[in-house]
Amino acid sequence: MAGNGESDAYRCGRLYAALHALRKSVTGQGDLADPARLNKAAGNPGNELREHLKSAGDYLGTALVKKDKQRMAAAIEAFRSLTEFAPPGGLPSGGFGETARQEFGNGYTDQLCAYKEKFGSLLK
Repeated sequence: MAGNGESDAYRCGRLYAALHALRKSVTGQGDLADPARLNKAAGNPGNELREHLKSAGDYLGTALVKKDKQRMAAAIEAFRSLTEFAPPGGLPSGGFGETARQEFGNGYTDQLCAYKEKFGSLLK
């Protein structure tokens, strides 16, 4: 378990939700939420998260250039949370078992619900 009582798998799910919220709020692309993509991310989170973290700065930059206050607020909040949700020991190097996959899904769902509550229109 992570320092605040959250498992690494749960934190990875929250991190994936933050990456989805960042991308969706800036570009409108919601493909990270597709069931097949979620399943792939839950199965091998380190590789998937690493791939999407590479684009996070570009998405933030795009939001800041567009100067849309709602998009900027959502992008900044999601971007800031990336370090908060990252597992303290770093990204996992292997796949998750069934229990960890469920925890990943729970973390993703919980965090996405929080973002939708705050920035709903951008994440639909």
